[in-house]
Amino acid sequence: MDILGIGSWKLGVAAVALATAVACSKPAVEETESEAPVPVKVEAAETGSIRGVLHATGTINPAPDGELIVVAPEPARIAEIPKAEGDRVARGDVVVRFEIPSLQAEVQRQTAEVQRAQAALANAKANQARQRALFERGIAARKEVEDADRMVADAEAAVGQAEASRAAAITAAARTTVRATFNGVIAKRFHNPGDLVEPAASDPVLRVIDPRRLEVVASIPLTDSPRVVVGASAWLKSGSTGLPDVALKVVSRPAQVEQGTATIPVRLALAGQQPNLAAGTPVQVDIDAEQHT
Repeated sequence: MDILGIGSWKLGVAAVALATAVACSKPAVEETESEAPVPVKVEAAETGSIRGVLHATGTINPAPDGELIVVAPEPARIAEIPKAEGDRVARGDVVVRFEIPSLQAEVQRQTAEVQRAQAALANAKANQARQRALFERGIAARKEVEDADRMVADAEAAVGQAEASRAAAITAAARTTVRATFNGVIAKRFHNPGDLVEPAASDPVLRVIDPRRLEVVASIPLTDSPRVVVGASAWLKSGSTGLPDVALKVVSRPAQVEQGTATIPVRLALAGQQPNLAAGTPVQVDIDAEQHT
């Protein structure tokens, strides 16, 4: 390699080194971030009370005095159910008629017994009058009059007993006709005319409710039951009904629960205007619990 070529090569290397040094000597660009100022509001700390709240699910139910569940008084056949589900009834309207032949037969038997006792009383009084007349004429002895008086007293007692038995039979027979005890609505028909039914709560015939007398029954976990106090305020939340919040009040909770129970039912009365909700509607409620200071 000649001297001129070597010199050119060294000159090129020097130029590259110089350029690199110049580039590295430039100051780095500083990266910064900026944000708009955030307003901060400061208030003085205060002491106060905090109340616990129980959140629970519940159901709209008729109040105890706003529900009628019809059950047969004895094994019977349904003779008539005049109203259909959803129909309104007025107090005193017939809602179910049962056919119970044994009850009608008992009324007839007791009526015949009353007639027999009344006939016996009439005979006893006739004998009493005859014995007194004979005694006044000196023909009958005083003992015969006393016996006649005793027979009248016994006959009168027999008539009273027979009439009481007949009244009881009539009362029992009257149970074959069931009437509404309040103005309400037929909520459910469990049977139809012609069906045979048993006198058991497990075999209801008809359910009548008063839609103006409703309450909420909420399910509360057993572990939270000590936090529920009768008289506490509560709220039916609007999110579950689409209506404004409705004020409630705790009216009862079980005093005792069975072993193994996971939840307890808590009854809440509607403290204000009744919402237009049907019985059986699921709802969400908030119940005021303990207060911390």
